[in-house]
Amino acid sequence: MKYALLSVFNKHNIEYLAYRLARAGYTILSTGGTAKSITNGGINIKVKEISSFTGFPEILEGRVKTLHPVVMGSILQKNIQDGQNLTLPEGSQKLVDLDVVVVNLYPFEECLKTDPNNTDKLIENIDIGGITLLRAAAKNYKRVNVLSSPEQYSYFCNELENDRISNETEKSLEYRKQLAFDAFKTTSNYDSRISEWFSNGRLEVRHYIQDSKLKYGCNPHQQPSSTYHPNNVSSFLEVLNGNPGYINYLDSWGCWNLVNDVWYSLNKVCACSFKHTSPAGVALSGDILTEHEINNFVVKNELGNEINMSEAGRAYIRARNCDPKSSFGDFIGVNDVVDVHFAKYLKTCVTDGIVALDYTPEALEILKSKKNGQFIIIKGKRFNPTEFNYNEIRDLGGLVLSQKNNNYLISKEKIRDAELTVEHSNIVEDTILGMTTLKYTQSNSTCFVYDGNVIGIGAGQQNRVDCVKLAREKSKIWLYRLLGDNFPNKKEVLDFDNKNYKSISERVNMIYDTLENSLFTENSKIKSLMDEQKNQALTLCSDGFFPFSDSVEQAIKIGTKSVVHPGGSNADPIIDQFCNDNKLNIIKLGYRYFYH
Repeated sequence: MKYALLSVFNKHNIEYLAYRLARAGYTILSTGGTAKSITNGGINIKVKEISSFTGFPEILEGRVKTLHPVVMGSILQKNIQDGQNLTLPEGSQKLVDLDVVVVNLYPFEECLKTDPNNTDKLIENIDIGGITLLRAAAKNYKRVNVLSSPEQYSYFCNELENDRISNETEKSLEYRKQLAFDAFKTTSNYDSRISEWFSNGRLEVRHYIQDSKLKYGCNPHQQPSSTYHPNNVSSFLEVLNGNPGYINYLDSWGCWNLVNDVWYSLNKVCACSFKHTSPAGVALSGDILTEHEINNFVVKNELGNEINMSEAGRAYIRARNCDPKSSFGDFIGVNDVVDVHFAKYLKTCVTDGIVALDYTPEALEILKSKKNGQFIIIKGKRFNPTEFNYNEIRDLGGLVLSQKNNNYLISKEKIRDAELTVEHSNIVEDTILGMTTLKYTQSNSTCFVYDGNVIGIGAGQQNRVDCVKLAREKSKIWLYRLLGDNFPNKKEVLDFDNKNYKSISERVNMIYDTLENSLFTENSKIKSLMDEQKNQALTLCSDGFFPFSDSVEQAIKIGTKSVVHPGGSNADPIIDQFCNDNKLNIIKLGYRYFYH
């Protein structure tokens, strides 16, 4: 006769499981509360309580129920013959063939969340017998099936009724081993939460489940490399196609955070182009692309009108062309659905992969055909950054650093309340877009923003003035191409792509070296053009405060009219005075945006 032991706190579907076990010929052993739940469920089966089976009652108000040699011996015996050959005291219950153990535990973690200061309640919710049963059954998985979650019941019952549980095939053994792993995972997580509570914050335990093995890490010699996710936590990224590598995952996570933040800050479609864990360009979708933009962005004629039909497509083509040299072979982030118009354009681009809110079926099929079917396609899940709290962990060869994640979003009101010296119609959007970009850019970092386009990013420099210079050099190219009808010698540049970027950048530098001090003077043609375009102006954003005025001095040479930084430097009065003297808006946000 076979026996099954059922002792659960979570009674979900327990009567269903008991019925299926009884129908398969099992005698049901159960603790008092579980037995009552089974019989009250209206199923006409016999349930034998543990106390009547062992001949020993539950004691200490239920603190001890199942901890009895007959119960533990029936679980832990390697085979039935060993148990039958034991010499037990006269009148003792013999060991039985107990090969199914069903246990879930007192809800310690739930109590910790709902009533963290109730010490007595927490202690009473530390399971002892259940933990012991799970560990004993899992240890003896070669003979015993251990179920630690109601989610396992249905599959187990199907396997049982098809006689795939008790046989000694390799498949059945592997199934029981998986059940044992789930049980040990349950007890490990359970004990971790208890030990953390007892440590008063001195201990933090994390459990990670392997998702997949990667080809290698950052470099081919860095093996092994894998992806994991924290136990019971789902990822915001779902791979739909391709095989992302280590750096692809870093870029896709940075991409998705950036465009997701913009969605919650501005509720606008945004795209970004990432290379080596920092953005190369970021842009809002804006109005339809002008013929001038289409020509300068080298969109093939047959796609010119089509790409304008896609809001996500417009955002990306602008983001990619903020710094097209750097965006060659990029990773893309878009906080909107990729449609067929956008997908057709992407088919023509040299790019490694994309993470987007979703894809239309036709767009997905087009992208799946890219790079011989290896194009990386990831679906991102929206989440409110301000409600997403977790501790970031970094291991430095044995020294572990921990910090709360940076889930701060810039307040529109703080920017609107700033006292502006110069009228600037897009100052709120450009500030939020620029600072959100720097939130996910390797520090030190600065960027220039113009009309919803982050046109120049200076990332990862050891001093801030070099960041500004680098961002300024990139911005020159963009301004020359998009506003360039009024620049000297613009007519000599008829086309643009990555191959001739070098010659264009050399020409731009030559022009600026001789003329940049006059290009943005009050009466210049380029200044007039910028004023005509919705009263736009360049905005300089910085992830940290300015220690000297030299960075701002570099910025005004290309027409900057707004300077945004956290503030907090001893040099703030000097910076403020310089901005006032040069009629610049100055906005101090009060939050630093370092990213390392």
